[in-house]
Amino acid sequence: MNILHLAAHMGDGAGKAIGGLAILGNKSGKDTHRILLLDEPRKTNHIDRCCAAGIEVLPGDSAEFAINEADVVVPSWWGSPTMDMFLREFPNIPCRVMLWTHKNGFYDPPLPDALVRSCDKLLVTSPLTLENPAWSDGTLVYGFGDFDSEKVSLKTDYSLNNDSFVIGYVGMPSYKRFPHNALDYMSKTISLIPDAIFVLAGEYSDEFKSDVTLAGLADKVQLLGWTNAVPGLLRTFDVFGYLLRSDSSATTENSVLEAMAAGLPVVMARKPVGKYLIRDGAGFLADSPEEYAKNLLRLYKNEGLRRTVGQAARKHILASCDALENLNRFHEECLKVVAQQKYIHKFGGF
Repeated sequence: MNILHLAAHMGDGAGKAIGGLAILGNKSGKDTHRILLLDEPRKTNHIDRCCAAGIEVLPGDSAEFAINEADVVVPSWWGSPTMDMFLREFPNIPCRVMLWTHKNGFYDPPLPDALVRSCDKLLVTSPLTLENPAWSDGTLVYGFGDFDSEKVSLKTDYSLNNDSFVIGYVGMPSYKRFPHNALDYMSKTISLIPDAIFVLAGEYSDEFKSDVTLAGLADKVQLLGWTNAVPGLLRTFDVFGYLLRSDSSATTENSVLEAMAAGLPVVMARKPVGKYLIRDGAGFLADSPEEYAKNLLRLYKNEGLRRTVGQAARKHILASCDALENLNRFHEECLKVVAQQKYIHKFGGF
């Protein structure tokens, strides 16, 4: 089958999800994947990786030709205005459309029911999305691309270095991701564990950095900024603390999966998606600063618990995040869609 992915861009998590799945799909020999970009790319690392693997990445002005050639067209949706505009002006070309949403749909941006109904199939990247009865016949295809959990270097030393307790994070240290009271979570933890330090990797916001300073936590909260050295950084963490707004549009959360694959014990916000990621003794969930701090305190006090939970986390990820199984689910849904006749799609009503 010829699979055409439509993407507004290939940056960050989107590039990992789309590019990795396309690379894995081409390697499997079952399908040919191509990617059509609607925007000029600002980050090219995932594009370069795709091109090196023989994936054709097309410019937006190739849309009509590429859609006409495709057996299945897969728009990757995360509320991008560029994608929404393209769909509203979708070419009058008979095709089959399988929507792949990379947001959970419940929170900003909300997934439009009218858009889902205009497509031939819905793919989701979180079980949370399937809780909506209108989307319950969707199929779970995670957004972790060709992530190979077995290749993630495993943490082996669970002792505390220099008596400090390093609570690590990889993502986006800003209120776009963090709850408004994120510093309450950190302050409560520090009050219970004076040796605790938070090491946060990722592009942080000036607002969050300013609030850290105003709260007097600059010596306890280290903002590293963006880094490409995440695998090595993970092994320097004692635990992985993942704060998330309860109304976040989050789904796969690749940084959590990578931390768990590295054997790190995780303490994560329960809502909206933590309850789907942390299972079988593989970490702790928290609904408040107090619960978050108490769970970290338990891990701080007990090296054996850190090791047990970390190893359970890796075991859980090895069993539940199989990239080939994820690809096979995608492929099977493509086969179902291909069995239908092509027709002209209209997406103007959302």
